[in-house]
Amino acid sequence: VIFFHRDPAAGYRRVQSYDTEMAKAGIIRNETKDVTIVQQMTALGCDIDTANGVVEPALFKLSSCVWGVIDLVLRGACTSRGCNALLGVLQWFALLARQSFSCFDEVYLFVDFIPADEIRRLPAKVCDELLTYLFLMPFCLNKFKLLL
Repeated sequence: VIFFHRDPAAGYRRVQSYDTEMAKAGIIRNETKDVTIVQQMTALGCDIDTANGVVEPALFKLSSCVWGVIDLVLRGACTSRGCNALLGVLQWFALLARQSFSCFDEVYLFVDFIPADEIRRLPAKVCDELLTYLFLMPFCLNKFKLLL
């Protein structure tokens, strides 16, 4: 659960109230993952900066996606389940730059294939879509604007 507040005191009250209600419900708090009242953090594979109002992919997560696409295209074959796992992460980042969803079409047909664990050749159009998304990523996501 992530709460966003401009006022640290209000944020602290909200977290305390939430923790109290969770404890009443018998839900144990995982203090090792607890981060309270910060302006910057990484959560769900994204860097969140409340001071600047920016949410963008964390570089470590983004780089694993880039290498995942490259590996997939170079191998030229995979299961629909494996491709779907990579597509899920790419779609998560596409939510941050919604126009990039338009890259995906044929890949949806590929990941719907059953049986999901059968290794199949990756169609050229699926490779094209994944590479198109990969090449457009720097223009769609804030993280890379500093590099352009």
